[in-house]
Order: sequence, then structure tokens, then C-alpha cells
Amino acid sequence: MGKSKYIERSISTVVLEAAQYFPVVCITGPRQSGKSTLIKHLFPNFIKYTLEDLDVRNYAKSDPVAFLNQTEEGMILDEVHKVPELLSYIQGIADDHPNRQFILSGSSNFALIRSVSQSLAGRVGMFDLLPMSMEETQKDTERKSLDELMFDGLYPSICAEKNIARLYYPSYVKTYLERDVREVVNVKDLIQFNTFLRLCH
Repeated sequence: MGKSKYIERSISTVVLEAAQYFPVVCITGPRQSGKSTLIKHLFPNFIKYTLEDLDVRNYAKSDPVAFLNQTEEGMILDEVHKVPELLSYIQGIADDHPNRQFILSGSSNFALIRSVSQSLAGRVGMFDLLPMSMEETQKDTERKSLDELMFDGLYPSICAEKNIARLYYPSYVKTYLERDVREVVNVKDLIQFNTFLRLCH
């Protein structure tokens, strides 16, 4: 495995600016586009809770008030669409305690954006984080041919040399099919849908 390195994201400046004006900042985007890494980098002192974790999710569902009041400063909630009822409580806290900060993230864009838009209108700065751009990876992409760039793609794990394309993407597609797609639409035949993806590619 190659060495791990952080690549500065172009969106960083505007996210930090939004955090000065909004009590809630929400970052969505494709799975493994670098949301968690970006948030940890920008808000290193905030406690992070991942609602993908069943124990954390159960606590958030059973006692949302206690869960959200574990800190008086900043809180990061990853995969917050797993417990959408939290958003109504966050709305109340944002109104009563504007100095409290919530950083939300999630991969399931449709579910998350719909829930956040309904509950936190006017209180949230929304951002979509895509994989790396050519500008963000200029130093690394300059040494690659166009064919190499097209094959490798610009996902953070590839650009940061944590993985290689021929191993990374089959696993990514499998995760996308078996988790993300099934959360959004009822795909009955995953093999047929996988064939559809290959034809699109």
C-alpha cells in the first residue's frame, strides 16, 4: 500500500465560511468521495458520531435529546439520514443555541437532502463533495498519461495512493449495488443492474 497523504480540497474555504454563518453544515456526495476526511481536517476538535454504527444509532433513536446534548460545542454526525428524526431536534437546538454547531454528512444524497431540506431550511449550508478534480490533483496528474487518468479515475483513495484502481473499483461497485442503490430504489435483479452499469461505462 502506498503512503497516505491529505490532498487539500477546493471546497474547504467555502465550507469554513459557511460554518461561521450557519449552525448546521451538511456535506453530501458519493460514497468514498472524501467527506469524512474533509470534515475531520476542517473540524478536528469536533466529536464524531457515525450513525452507521448500530449502538450509536440505537442511542440516537432511543434518547435523541441526550444524544445531541453530549457536547456543548461541535458535533459531527455521519450518515445522519439513518436517523432522520434527529433533524427536528437539531432544528430546535439551532434555534435556541445558535452557537452550537452540527456538521452533517451522508452518502445517500436523495434521502439526506430531502430530510435536511424539510427540517433545516434556512439553518443549513449545503455542499456536495465530488471525487478529486484535476486542479486538486495537478501535481499527481501531470505525471500520468490521459489513458492512465481515465483508467485510474480521481477518487481520493486512488489519488492519495491508498489503493489501486483494479482492486478499488470492483469493491466500490459491489458496495454501491448492495447498499446504496437498494436504499434508494428497489432493485430486484442486481446482476442485471450491474450489466446496465457496465453498458453505461
